[in-house]
Amino acid sequence: MRASSRPPVTKSGYGIAWLRAFLARGGGVDFDDEQTAQVAELAERKLLDLFDVAEETALANGRRKIFWHDLPITKGLRGFLGEIEALAAEVEPRPVLLFLADAGAPGSLDEVVRDKLPRLMAALMLLSGRLIALLEPANMSTEERLDRLLRRDDNRPTQWELERAVRALDMTL
Repeated sequence: MRASSRPPVTKSGYGIAWLRAFLARGGGVDFDDEQTAQVAELAERKLLDLFDVAEETALANGRRKIFWHDLPITKGLRGFLGEIEALAAEVEPRPVLLFLADAGAPGSLDEVVRDKLPRLMAALMLLSGRLIALLEPANMSTEERLDRLLRRDDNRPTQWELERAVRALDMTL
C-alpha cells in the first residue's frame, strides 16, 4: 500500500481505519486508505446534496426546520436504510452533525432527522462502496470481465452493462 497524503480522519470525523473496516463488513469490499477516503468524500458530498434539497423543500413550505420528509429519500435509498440498520448503529451521530454544521448545512433539524442521521450517513457510505463493487465485481476472473465488457457493436451496450445499470438504479432510485 502506498503512503497516503490524506489525513487519518474523514471530513465527517470518522477515522479512515474504522471506516475501512466498516465498508468491508457492510459491503464486502477491501478498500485501501486512499480509496476509503474517496468513498467517504463521495458519501459526504451526497449527504450535503440531500440537505441542500431538504432546505429548499422546507423553505418552499414556509419552514426553516428540516423534517425527514423534506429529504429526497428515494425508494432505493429507503430500502437500503432498512437493510443496514444494524450496521448503522456503529455510526456515531456527533461527527456527522459537526460535519453538517461546518459545511454550512441548516442548523435547524427536526429530532427525527437528528436521530436518523447516523443511519443515513452509514447508508451513503455503504451504498457508495457497494456501487463500486457492482461496477467491478471481485467474484469473476479478468477473462470473464473482458468477455462481458467487449462490445460486439461499439454503440450497443452489452447485456452485462445493462444488468449493472439496472442494479445501480434499483439501489439508488
